[in-house]
Amino acid sequence: MADYDRFISYIYLYERGMKTMNTGFAKVESRSGQCRVNITMKNMYHESHVKFSVYMFVRREKRLLGILLGELQTQNSTGTFDGVTDSENIQGSGYTLDEVCGMIIRGDNGKIYGTGWDDEALDIDRFAPISQEEAGAPGAGTDAPAPGAAV
Repeated sequence: MADYDRFISYIYLYERGMKTMNTGFAKVESRSGQCRVNITMKNMYHESHVKFSVYMFVRREKRLLGILLGELQTQNSTGTFDGVTDSENIQGSGYTLDEVCGMIIRGDNGKIYGTGWDDEALDIDRFAPISQEEAGAPGAGTDAPAPGAAV
């Protein structure tokens, strides 16, 4: 099965830019051009109205560019996410799964969780979500920043 890849990556809470405690894991599977992402988290102490956005990120120009996947479902200090996208064009961004280096989960209360599956440190202060316009722009999946992107 040449068109199959699967891995698990542990997710950590980041406080003041530092990795602190393990809070769960992400399972990523690519098969027949389809990428499935499953996230399971625990010990997410927050108020019930807090929303958490799930992003995959690529590294460009010393930044972590976030591709929005969706919203984490939370209940009783736990969180889950199940999503499917195209492995060759993550959420229409122009980036492939092979270019993705990890994930960031960002709460509207300021809490940040993250995981990386390359060998570089995860500097969450360099994270910036990309807009839908930037995502589909020519050059999005290349080393050059998308047109209009801040450098």
